Amino acid sequence: MKLSNCTDDMYPVKLKIYKYLSLGLIRTASFLASKLYHATERSPDAKLIYLNCLLLGGEFKRANSFYSTQSENISSLKKLDRIFFLRSILSHQDTKQQLNGDKDSLLESFFSRKLEDHENFDSRKSNEQSLPISLDSSFVLLEENSREVEAAYCYLQGKAALQLVRKKEATELLKEALQYDCFCIDAIATLSESDLLTETEKRELVLNSKLLEDESWLQLFYSGLLKCSLSSFYEIASLRLNSLTNETVPKRFYLSVESMQNVLASCHSHYFCEDNLKRLSSDTDFLITICGFLYSQKRFSHCDQVLDKVLTQDKYCSSVYTWKAACLYALGKVHELFRFAHWLVREFPQSECSWYAVGCYYLSCNQYFQARQYFQKATSLRPSWSLSWIALGHAFAFQDESDQALASYRTVYRLSSLSFDSVLFMAIEYLRQNNFSQAQRLLEQASSIAPSEPQPFHEMGVLHYRQENFASAIDNFQRSLQLTKQMIGDIPSAYPELSGYFSMLTASLLGLGHCYRRQGLYSKALDTLEDALTIAPQDPYICSAIETFWWNHYWNLA
Repeated sequence: MKLSNCTDDMYPVKLKIYKYLSLGLIRTASFLASKLYHATERSPDAKLIYLNCLLLGGEFKRANSFYSTQSENISSLKKLDRIFFLRSILSHQDTKQQLNGDKDSLLESFFSRKLEDHENFDSRKSNEQSLPISLDSSFVLLEENSREVEAAYCYLQGKAALQLVRKKEATELLKEALQYDCFCIDAIATLSESDLLTETEKRELVLNSKLLEDESWLQLFYSGLLKCSLSSFYEIASLRLNSLTNETVPKRFYLSVESMQNVLASCHSHYFCEDNLKRLSSDTDFLITICGFLYSQKRFSHCDQVLDKVLTQDKYCSSVYTWKAACLYALGKVHELFRFAHWLVREFPQSECSWYAVGCYYLSCNQYFQARQYFQKATSLRPSWSLSWIALGHAFAFQDESDQALASYRTVYRLSSLSFDSVLFMAIEYLRQNNFSQAQRLLEQASSIAPSEPQPFHEMGVLHYRQENFASAIDNFQRSLQLTKQMIGDIPSAYPELSGYFSMLTASLLGLGHCYRRQGLYSKALDTLEDALTIAPQDPYICSAIETFWWNHYWNLA
């Protein structure tokens, strides 16, 4: 039965939040609290619930920023809620430092209500009894066999299995946690951060799982958290909508905040009514999901715009910092990247994200030695963070130090054998070293991990071309072109933000043209190279290839 559009009808969501707070799954509680906050149009109760989840999760700066943006006073809050809030703040000895010295102002705002609370005790007592439970999780009675308890138990068992390096058992336990309760975001986040699922398994979990039949809106958030492929995301969108109306950009490719709002509005839920689902379009997690897919599409400019919207709404949302640094690097915004990295180091000197951003800045300035220093600092702060190891490998690779680059990529591979990036970049380094057997093995492994990605097939085409196996090279370049065109559809002439996929498209066309030329298929070679020139008319490699074609063709005729 679908709930009506009323704040009191969010009681089942509140109860689920309280249960997960009791069980210690703060990330799941925070995820649901954020949805409650936006679905109820930022009601006082929802604000306090979300604020306390942030405090309990140790996100003190974010909690302080969130609290300082709220203009309403706390007179409407129940006393038990305020008790729990005060207890959350006072339980952290270093809270004053973490909150930039604003602990006193937070406490003062509650202390100033003391006299009024006692004076209005009789009138407030009846109102406080309107909601059977309060935010304090100790007031929530948990049933032994409830879904939340079973999910939390499976999740914790999965975490223990990971500590014992039993990844297969950990994966099954984390999946079982989701079978008990699809809202267990802690389990989804662990599956993603530990790279425990192949692309096929991710697709199966998001698209074909019965556990999401009643909460289809979670498919969008699942796909973002699991970093699913673009093809899986397009399939989700097509399931939710019959069509995406846009005449200029291919329907399956177009992605924006507006189109995602339409997808979200078409979903259904037993916990959120239709109007509440629409309000989730301003939720931070929703915008982060959009950023992830925009980045996957290599639409860095558009991704950066959405990231700015997220940071304007919640500047201490640490989950977007690495994306922001990566987008600024990809866009060549060196000065903005410098300011952003400087701000991160000032605010979070002990965070690996801060030093990763500093490394990106030096990488953009071609100062590879300094970049390596800061990427190494990031890896020392968090040795299991694969992104910093990949960046460190790139810093070595840019100076042709292949052995050190391979060592960094191997570290990521040891952390997870299902890491697509580590396998692909190791293959590229072996290809640069002319170690064709190792490169081919790794490229085949990369294509099996992410079969919808075009780059492994492009690199395989380069490998076969260098081995003068032109027939196989042509097959792989054509496969790369096919997968790339699935991402961008027809090539829109005035769509510069797709430069990431354009470079892959032109590279594969260039390789294909060379293969045809070496086989003596001059007509096909010229047509292919001219197609590439149409996409990138200023590319010197394409112009040089066409000149080489005419030179060879002239001498063959002579």
